Amino acid sequence: MIRDKVVEIISQEMNLPIESISMDSTFLVDLNIDGDDAWEVFERCYEQFNLDLCNLKFTDYFSSEPCYKGAFYMFRKL
Repeated sequence: MIRDKVVEIISQEMNLPIESISMDSTFLVDLNIDGDDAWEVFERCYEQFNLDLCNLKFTDYFSSEPCYKGAFYMFRKL
């Protein structure tokens, strides 16, 4: 299943236990993934699934390092 493979990629790239990753997890707040780390996950998914990332506006979703947006997002989520 594709979902299982994506979770496996996230787990391997970020050195996270598979159990800590769910379909409701957010990269930034729940998994502490931003910037370059997120791009590594996207690259692995590109390789695995032959995705076209040309139109992905990465900066619409992730900011440059370091990112302090996570703390604000967490307060908003509460």
